[in-house]
Amino acid sequence: MESRTEADLVIKSNAIFTGLSDKVISGGVAVKADRIIAVGTDAEIKNYIGPMTEVLTYTDELIMPGFNDAHFHLSDSSLLSDESYCISLFDCSSEDECVRRVEAFASEHPDNPWIYGVGWNHWMWPEHKLPSKNTLNKINTDRPICLQSFDMHSAWVNNIALELAGISLSAGDSEIKGIERLENGEVSGLLFEPEAVMLVTTPALSISDERLKTVIEKFLKRANQFGITTIADVFPRGVAKQNAYNIFQSLDDENRLNTRIMFFSELKNDLDESWELKKCFTSEKLKFCGLKQLADGVVETHTAYMVQPYSDQPANNGGLVIEEDVLRAQIVDADKNGFSVRVHAIGDGAVRLCLDIFEEVKKVNGSKDLRHSIEHIENIQDSDIPRFKALGVTASMMPCHAVLSSDSFAEIVGEDRVKRAWALKSIIKTGAKYAFGTDSPIADMNPFHNIYAAVERKQSNDTTEKVFNLKERISVADVLKGYTSGSAYVENMDSELGTLEEGKLADLIVLSKNLLEVSHKEIPSTEVKLTVMNGEVVYRKL
Repeated sequence: MESRTEADLVIKSNAIFTGLSDKVISGGVAVKADRIIAVGTDAEIKNYIGPMTEVLTYTDELIMPGFNDAHFHLSDSSLLSDESYCISLFDCSSEDECVRRVEAFASEHPDNPWIYGVGWNHWMWPEHKLPSKNTLNKINTDRPICLQSFDMHSAWVNNIALELAGISLSAGDSEIKGIERLENGEVSGLLFEPEAVMLVTTPALSISDERLKTVIEKFLKRANQFGITTIADVFPRGVAKQNAYNIFQSLDDENRLNTRIMFFSELKNDLDESWELKKCFTSEKLKFCGLKQLADGVVETHTAYMVQPYSDQPANNGGLVIEEDVLRAQIVDADKNGFSVRVHAIGDGAVRLCLDIFEEVKKVNGSKDLRHSIEHIENIQDSDIPRFKALGVTASMMPCHAVLSSDSFAEIVGEDRVKRAWALKSIIKTGAKYAFGTDSPIADMNPFHNIYAAVERKQSNDTTEKVFNLKERISVADVLKGYTSGSAYVENMDSELGTLEEGKLADLIVLSKNLLEVSHKEIPSTEVKLTVMNGEVVYRKL
């Protein structure tokens, strides 16, 4: 008689999306310890049920692989979710409203050493005018104020913050890029892109490891409520990186890491730190997966690098935030040493340059099984679309960003470029590898908002008929694959995660609705009923 493996957990439903096809199957998934031991019909799964097996039976609720957010800033997202530390400015409709909210926060939190906030977007304000330090300087406080924009590529600060960061208020002799100065040389109070922004965010986000650990653990529990079982952390922006990695390690050592963290550290000229991280972080829950670099900025502040000038600034193409030769040398060297590289490229000029570099890398170093990717790809030239497949470069995109930027995008780049904006469908139909994420905290980590944006090309709370570049919308099945197996691929974890198959790690979720069958308008209201990570139930909706 053939021996039988008794499952610890069996989850059954009429709708199971394994990720191996676009269709659902009826049956169940059997789990033993941290692995899936079977996926099949009720009759097949019955053989794995024993007296000690926990059996969870659903009807038409969808069982699928856990969501894997391919582009995330975990420590920053965790800290910014702490309302006692961070002011949310995302819904402010004017500069004055931001100031009023800052004044109220400063009064309510007198012991905070910094007054820190995030989310302002001048494209939501009258006249689309950038803010000034002058309005912040009028606030009655002796504390530094640092307010990051919604995309976190800009910072609006007061004089005290500038002085603490060592930025001269009047002399314009600094070699640091991104410090905006007026015609008379006086600093405006606006800082653009990482080199300048991190002068103020680094001290503003300097908190104790104990507090950071607390907010990270709390945040990860919230991620489980959204069915997120893996996060690809693309290096912290302001929080000290090594502190964050040590905290991740502490949570893993204490068996308190209920979401996998696949992290990508900063690409530098010297790879010594990268080798050390690769050696130290190798567990299935916490793993160093590669390196990340930025090529350009963002469209909203005209710092994304475009092939042709901006429509509203005909003399400006934007530019790179790193020297082209440095970027090329870093990527070639990283590839030579076996490191996968992910590069932020938003403008079509930056996307083209990165593709050119990856093409050169193949010629110089030969083809390797590395998972290079380009992040965001908000703009692309038609001739560059098939190059992702040809070069084996993953397109890592954030569908929710398209609908967040839709109101201002056409004004900035012009209607012609809107036709190729967030070209999800065009890239996917070439057969290129692709992955989806949210870039949290730039957008909320809620996967259902991201899915809705990809299939409807509009925000989930938008009741108008307005859509953004509808021809690039994709199917629900394609979105789910990008959010599961696509993300696992770019992390080089596709042999372990991303689909429901025998032998893979048991990361799976149960949704309240079968997303492949319900009307798209029901997607945003979908809830997660169960989250299983590493074979353990980490969230169950009561």
